[in-house]
Amino acid sequence: MTPVEAAQAIYLRVLDSVRGDRLAQAAVQLEEDTLHFQGKADGQGWTQALSVPLRGRRVRIAGAGKASPAMARGIVERLGGVVADGLVIGKQVGEEEENLGSVRFIYGDHPIPGEASLSAGRGMLEFAASCWENDLVLFCLSGGASALLEDLPDEVTLDQLRLINKRALASAATIGEINQLRRQVSNLKGGKLAARFGGAQVVCLVLSDVEGNDLRTIGSAPLVASGVPHVLIGDRKTAEDAAFQAARDLGYEPVSGPRPLEGEARARAESFVSEGLRRIRPWQVGIATGECVVKVEGDGRGGRAQEFAMAASATLAGHPNIAVLCGSTDGTDGPGEYAGGKVDGESVLRAFRKGCPLAECMARNDSERFLRACDGLLKTGSTGSNVNDIALFVRAA
Repeated sequence: MTPVEAAQAIYLRVLDSVRGDRLAQAAVQLEEDTLHFQGKADGQGWTQALSVPLRGRRVRIAGAGKASPAMARGIVERLGGVVADGLVIGKQVGEEEENLGSVRFIYGDHPIPGEASLSAGRGMLEFAASCWENDLVLFCLSGGASALLEDLPDEVTLDQLRLINKRALASAATIGEINQLRRQVSNLKGGKLAARFGGAQVVCLVLSDVEGNDLRTIGSAPLVASGVPHVLIGDRKTAEDAAFQAARDLGYEPVSGPRPLEGEARARAESFVSEGLRRIRPWQVGIATGECVVKVEGDGRGGRAQEFAMAASATLAGHPNIAVLCGSTDGTDGPGEYAGGKVDGESVLRAFRKGCPLAECMARNDSERFLRACDGLLKTGSTGSNVNDIALFVRAA
């Protein structure tokens, strides 16, 4: 198995381990007439353990985010006929998820909110208004919710919202900074959705895609309000642990990166590879998780993980027996259909031979074209998860 093949095998194992349905099932348990929730962390506003007596209450599911349909599917499979109905907002990435009986799936726009996002927002408000005081609502929240459902103040138009999002996403701003801006122009974000459920009890199950698991940032915090417990069912550490185990299973020794993926993708890729060349010995795998940003200055196609992989190829050029992979855990990286990229010491040369000089592609932010030329694109389809990106530095003999 080549280093590139090993990197891809580890990555695919990670995706299987962080599926939203599996993590949701592991966090929810029904014993007699009581639902038990077990989260990954306490502190920082999180609820680690929670028990809720049912006593004949109606159990409903709601949710929003890239991984929310998978999370809802896991809960329905775990609880069986206990769930009465629900409404979940997801991202369409090809084939639509089928409804789960009376639990409906609808789809918003992502990464830039659009008419479908406003329609999804209206649908969620109608669902919330239909809740009774004795209802228990299990809300599945994951990254992507910020764009997928929206309801706007009268003074904000959809065109203005789209422009705000486009400029923010192209500016290399952090997700925390972007979502702080989004909360200011929304009737749902920043805890405002929580008030729409009336007297129903809401428990929010969360897949975190932000560094530090900041509740105010994940999905722009639609339910962060007094009385709504948030249970963390998975985060970037979940992905990192899965990568460590997968590396060991392939005969490699895993080594944690000194810091998460953050900052501008090109600069972080250069430091990631430079450090790997110094620190990672034969038959070791360097592992980092997080999420970089891209300052878009060209007219090419790609995303943060593809940009990272393209930039990594420059520092990696000429080094045999080494591969670098950077991929999203949600299966989509930017506006295209690809999840990220994989490169080795000959990727720059392969792309050049096919008429794609690295410098030209870097100047245009055209990482998709570069990776296609060097056979480095990752395509997974929908993964049912969203817990940041993962970068791997694999060194063979």
